[in-house]
Amino acid sequence: MEMNNDDVAIDSFSDSSVWSSSDDSDIDELLQDDGVEMMSLLVDMQAIEDRAKLMDQRRGSKMGRVTIYRNRALGHEHLMQDYFDEVPTYPPRLFRRRYRMRRSLFVKIVTDCEEASHYFKRRRSAAGIMGFSAYQKISAAMRVLAYGVPADYTDEYLRIGQDTTTESVRRFVKLVIKLYGEKYL
Repeated sequence: MEMNNDDVAIDSFSDSSVWSSSDDSDIDELLQDDGVEMMSLLVDMQAIEDRAKLMDQRRGSKMGRVTIYRNRALGHEHLMQDYFDEVPTYPPRLFRRRYRMRRSLFVKIVTDCEEASHYFKRRRSAAGIMGFSAYQKISAAMRVLAYGVPADYTDEYLRIGQDTTTESVRRFVKLVIKLYGEKYL
């Protein structure tokens, strides 16, 4: 039977005497054998782990991440047709039941949030895609707050993903406290 260098390397790693169940004893044993070389390997491994943690913390595009095209504009159009057009699909009583407030109050809150925060203004992304409208973000936040639904529940109708919904709720709550807290709280 012929063995090349790759087979020898694989056999040396599968040897149970080199790798035991105790992490500390393995490191001590390896450091005694090839102290300097193994120490540099451990430092390199730690640097790789630190870089991976840093990469997980960053926001934005991630390598290998699947992007779902949600058609944000369609979500905005449906929301506006259903509730905010001059003749909406759903009458005011259904709006009040679903949002737990009058439509005029909701529109005032949206307008105030757009004026007070850059986050709630509709703008283009770096790729030139129109972002979510204030109506979509605040509707998602209201539904999560009013009904206690999970953040990804708003995806199908409003076309907003879980991360954006969570961020909208967080920013909306802070902004409402800032705008109306002194008077109403």
